[in-house]
Amino acid sequence: MKIWKIKLKLVLLYVGSFLCNVAPLVVLLVLKWSKYTKTPDATVKLTFGGILIAALILLAVLGKLKLPGRLWCVGILLGIVYLVEPIMPDMRLILTYALAGMAADEILLCRAIKKTKEQLLVGKTANATATITAAQVEEVIKKYYGSGRV
Repeated sequence: MKIWKIKLKLVLLYVGSFLCNVAPLVVLLVLKWSKYTKTPDATVKLTFGGILIAALILLAVLGKLKLPGRLWCVGILLGIVYLVEPIMPDMRLILTYALAGMAADEILLCRAIKKTKEQLLVGKTANATATITAAQVEEVIKKYYGSGRV
């Protein structure tokens, strides 16, 4: 398989993983949006909270989510809780949907992402080895046969 096809497959798997994590929550929020947004203040807070949560999920899916310490973790959680305050009464249901999305992602996509990353690494290593080997062979030929004249 060509490298660009493997990279495209990896990107599509990451997109699928992100959607698998977010889709159940989006469905739930769409169904109950009118309940959660009774005031303009709640709408603004939920919008910013949703953007923050989506960004954190995206970073987690890409494997780039690294918090520097407990202080940051608690600070981010406090910000999220403040922003999503209108949906707190339904938090058990929301977390159940989130767990279902994460479980589906783990079962359906995580293994495929790992295998695709390994394929990409093997392909890059093979290309690098072939390039180095070709250069070494060319060097040996020049050394023993000069400029190509026998």
